[in-house]
Amino acid sequence: MSDPTGPERPAAIDFRLADWLVQPSLNRLSCDERVIQLEPKLMDVLVFLAENSGRVVSKNEINDAVWSEVFITESVITRSIAGLRRAFGDDVRNPRFIETISKRGYRLIAEVTRESTASDWAPILPHLSPPVSPTIARTPVPFVVGQWVRGENFYGRSAMVEE
Repeated sequence: MSDPTGPERPAAIDFRLADWLVQPSLNRLSCDERVIQLEPKLMDVLVFLAENSGRVVSKNEINDAVWSEVFITESVITRSIAGLRRAFGDDVRNPRFIETISKRGYRLIAEVTRESTASDWAPILPHLSPPVSPTIARTPVPFVVGQWVRGENFYGRSAMVEE
């Protein structure tokens, strides 16, 4: 049975984020003796930020890359960033990994080093980018539990509107 939150991620290459080894295929972060397991969507967000390292990415871009087939509220992305910060022990006021750019989005500021050759660093999440044309039927979640949904905060609806 397929995952209702989107397609599975293909095997991705490992990379380093500052002193941390990031293993996307295992949803694992490790540094020295510490090993942290991430939820799959948190890893997808981290990989997307790493692919766009140094660039400000909007919440819409994160949504389109990670949750393109489901409706989510802005708070899901905010909680995902907070979860990544917690995992890295990052501080929002004095960030070392993820910087918040007010009214614009987020920027990964830690150094990203690939564990493989540069040719292997093709987009890790090509299947998560929005489709060029809607050719398959989507099964979006018709509701969001615990959140009021308003038009300006209703992420993920653009594909349905286009369809």
